[in-house]
Amino acid sequence: MKMRQFEILRLLLNHRKLIVSDVIYLYDISMRTLYYDIEQINYMIDDFGKLRIEDNYLVFDGDVLSLYDYFEKKLMTPYFESKERQDLILLSILEDNQRTLDEYASMFEVSKTTIFSDVEGLKSDLLDRDIRLFYKKKYYLSGNEWNIRDCYLKLLEYKPFSFEAIDERVILFNESMDLRLSDYSMYYLSEFTRFVKQRIEDGFTLDSFTNELEVDLDDIDLDVDCLIQFDEYEERNYLKAYIASFTGIKHGNEDAFVSEYVDVLLKEIQMKLALNIEWDHSFKESLKNHLLASYYRIGFSFPASNPSLKDIKLRYFSLYNGIKKIVRTLPVGGFNQMRDEEIGFVTAYVGGYIERYSYVQNQRCQVILVCPQGRAVSNYLKYQIQNLSSEFEVLGSYSIDSLGKLMIDYNYIITTVDLPYFKNVIQVNPVLSDVDRAKLLSLVKNNKGGRTHEVDRILSVVEKHAKIFDRKQLTKSLINLLSEENYVESIRRQPMLSELLTERRIRRLESVSNWQEGIMEASQPLLEDGSIEQVYVDAMINSVNEFGPYIVLANEFALPHASNVGGVNELAMSMLVLDEPVDMRGKDVRIFMVLATIDNQSHLKALSSMTDLISDDETLAWIKSASPSEIRSEIEKREVKE
Repeated sequence: MKMRQFEILRLLLNHRKLIVSDVIYLYDISMRTLYYDIEQINYMIDDFGKLRIEDNYLVFDGDVLSLYDYFEKKLMTPYFESKERQDLILLSILEDNQRTLDEYASMFEVSKTTIFSDVEGLKSDLLDRDIRLFYKKKYYLSGNEWNIRDCYLKLLEYKPFSFEAIDERVILFNESMDLRLSDYSMYYLSEFTRFVKQRIEDGFTLDSFTNELEVDLDDIDLDVDCLIQFDEYEERNYLKAYIASFTGIKHGNEDAFVSEYVDVLLKEIQMKLALNIEWDHSFKESLKNHLLASYYRIGFSFPASNPSLKDIKLRYFSLYNGIKKIVRTLPVGGFNQMRDEEIGFVTAYVGGYIERYSYVQNQRCQVILVCPQGRAVSNYLKYQIQNLSSEFEVLGSYSIDSLGKLMIDYNYIITTVDLPYFKNVIQVNPVLSDVDRAKLLSLVKNNKGGRTHEVDRILSVVEKHAKIFDRKQLTKSLINLLSEENYVESIRRQPMLSELLTERRIRRLESVSNWQEGIMEASQPLLEDGSIEQVYVDAMINSVNEFGPYIVLANEFALPHASNVGGVNELAMSMLVLDEPVDMRGKDVRIFMVLATIDNQSHLKALSSMTDLISDDETLAWIKSASPSEIRSEIEKREVKE
């Protein structure tokens, strides 16, 4: 099974069903390729059921539990594509754990000729980075030392986490500096310092060390000499910068600068994604601390690892795309160069906050989190758990090392890694699957009424017609099933732009007397079909009067919407195109796109499609002269990938 097919099956098992267009976008494949992948997957899982496409969703028909068990036990070794094989070969060369070509061929279950081709391709790729790969009884690397180390940092995510591999010096360093590193960070720091030390001992040092940030690394109070004894000034600062890139060390004006960026970013997200939401102080502080570390990673070109990126993209597909567009258009301090992995973390923060917004805490089941992947993943997991049930109280996040020293009482440990030596452990994925949610909900539903009353009613009916041999186990299974189904039903569907923007809701007029009339005329189709009421139209106008023309998102394009008001009966959109522009408080507008939202999520897919439409200058100019039917056809054409 190819890596892509393996991942599609894993994602489907975790998320129950996948939107076809999201899968196509995520893997940049055609519909034809997806059908081929489905055919290949079905061949492998024939004994358990079939994957199929139904109503634009990829679903599985069959024995889910048996397939899940088979997947975990039998399918965990997918077929590696050439790029993955090259990465793993390079990692073994870097760590001097080399194998012969025959051994590589056996490991990857391919021919020796294929491995030889992989190595030749690897040589070519490395040359583009000013790195030479040559063979003298074994493989060696020479060339740009910075790029060689960058290669190693990017490949660290292939290494399985091992708590035992964490260097004692790193643990002491973390404690003495009060850095509060995650277990994963300490593991990566241990592996990287071992690698750097070996490179220095072998005579490979950095000739120079520069950065695009105005940061004087001498002022960062980190005693890195306790990790490696340095003679070179550049090497000492290099390790300082690397540590700062995942701890978010506060230094000088960077803290205030990043705080300002967070305020601007969240304001843009709120306005351009039409979110009826207010950001609380603790959330902004958490996001700021994460982005402070990102600031160093971007400035010093250190890679960011986000193993949950694909899951985040699928769960928050439209939100991710929207945030990515916003980040790219904010030229502040280099943050517009943020990598996809970093944007994934921001999306996880924002998505988790949206889900728990207006959540009233009344938690009763006390849990602690063990999430060695880092603060961002830990916070995201916390938001997900809190949003599941008011009966959960998250007491805090802890490292594996600190578990044995805890002096607090808790009901359960919720963890993303295996903890075989502790009791009451619930292992979940960083992005909770439906199975994970059912598992967690059963903890509180068994202790409280919740679904229990509903289950009792079902059991009373069953008992009249059948004999129950294990009432306790049946009760538990029904609670899990109903909790899972309740969660799936609670996820509001995100309609496509073509579903909301029908031809009847697209109008053209020669002109309007003022922008207020423009909003009213654009709203008319929604008033006529009862989607909105006049109070919402008034609120949109009042919002511009109060805050200015913030709704003008592109050249002569405005997105009228309002927050925290009534008058919206269902999610809806409408468009008005004018032959002549109208002035909106200093900005010309020819296209009014009215957006009426019912929550902070269901409109995001349509809004993402709309943003794609207007971000293309040629398409935007074309819309200004096109008929309603032509605009509608263009939208449909863009939503269908061949």
